[in-house]
Amino acid sequence: MYRIIQIIFTILTVIIIHFFVEIIMNPADLEVKSNDFPFYFLCGFAVLSNIGIIYYHATTPPHPKFLMTKIRKFWVRVHAISGSLELIIGIIAWSLNHEFLAMIVGFTALFFHVPSAFFQSKGSFGAKGITVPSYYMIVTIHAYFAFRLITSGGQIYWLEQTWITLQAYAYMRIFMVLLENLKVFKGSHYTVTELFAGAVITSYLFGGFGPILIVIGILIYLAMYKLLMKPSKEEMENLFEEKERESLIDTDTRNFWISNNLEINVSNGDEDMAEKIFSKLDKDDSGYLSYDEVVQVSRDWGLKEKYVEATFTRFESSKGLNLNDFKNTLWRMGNYKLIKENGTEANNPKEKATTVFKHLDLDSSGYLEIFEIELLLMEWGLEPKEAKEYMLKYAGSDKKIDFDEFFTQMKPIWSFGFQQLYS
Repeated sequence: MYRIIQIIFTILTVIIIHFFVEIIMNPADLEVKSNDFPFYFLCGFAVLSNIGIIYYHATTPPHPKFLMTKIRKFWVRVHAISGSLELIIGIIAWSLNHEFLAMIVGFTALFFHVPSAFFQSKGSFGAKGITVPSYYMIVTIHAYFAFRLITSGGQIYWLEQTWITLQAYAYMRIFMVLLENLKVFKGSHYTVTELFAGAVITSYLFGGFGPILIVIGILIYLAMYKLLMKPSKEEMENLFEEKERESLIDTDTRNFWISNNLEINVSNGDEDMAEKIFSKLDKDDSGYLSYDEVVQVSRDWGLKEKYVEATFTRFESSKGLNLNDFKNTLWRMGNYKLIKENGTEANNPKEKATTVFKHLDLDSSGYLEIFEIELLLMEWGLEPKEAKEYMLKYAGSDKKIDFDEFFTQMKPIWSFGFQQLYS
């Protein structure tokens, strides 16, 4: 059903863009280069930003979600390579007025960059009810201009529009850095930066109608989603929950809850603290927390019920979570953020993997439980289902991961984890 939403939404976007570009805007001269200040300003910032983006990706491990499976690895590499080619060849084609190179830009965008972008759109961070349709729209606009670039035989106008649309990602990075330095829109950075970048790009492409187009597209997507998917109230709310590379539990909210309910100073990660909270929640002194009790406190701490469900499916007891289960699941979720430790940074891959492994192996058992890694992956933005599928694929029949398995099979986790540890 969701695939139907994607297809219909894409078709509607194409129809709207075609009507607006071909009928309302009706570009007069397709062979003359843009020579105005907005064009050079927009392009100049984009080029400078891309230098920084290339350096960042060359020196920083990618988020594990992009490397968890072969299909994800394939598409993220296609995306990076095709985007880089489109960027560089586009500049050369524009500078030389080279129609053949311009058509290569169109083919690269339409047959490589656009499909890879569509594949990754659903897994975007931020509030998915806003970021996913925004992604679909900008990718569809990119595809439309690339198609027109090919069918026009490489005309300059369509080359400029195709290349400018590609820069939406660059402007996301620009706004991300700006907002982080200004310390504004905390907790909504990804969604806000995507909207700002989309507004800049579409304003150049379509004038004042651009930002309005984004709003209309989001409303159409949400209406279709509600009509065809028939989501529950919580599922609709989940669409507007910011998905960032942060903890599943809002530690500030949790600490405020602890201070109010236990009237004690908070010490994150303290085992005694976990025991006091467990006793507070275990109102009937049964030694177990029921599903409803866990759901209630999870909501108070900012954790969604789907993660509680993912936790409960790992335990066979119908009574609920005992103290040990509570410590290893709900309590650990809020303490999974990797914090810089004393000592020097590791200098080779094995030392880096060892550092992260020891950090996760809290009981020093010499191995990691499968669910411990699942929790970490969920902390980093993966959905419970995908995190479970990944772990079932790589963990042995004992559902435990020793260091050798961790080092050889889970490089995306320890390389990204080490970078987080020392960032």
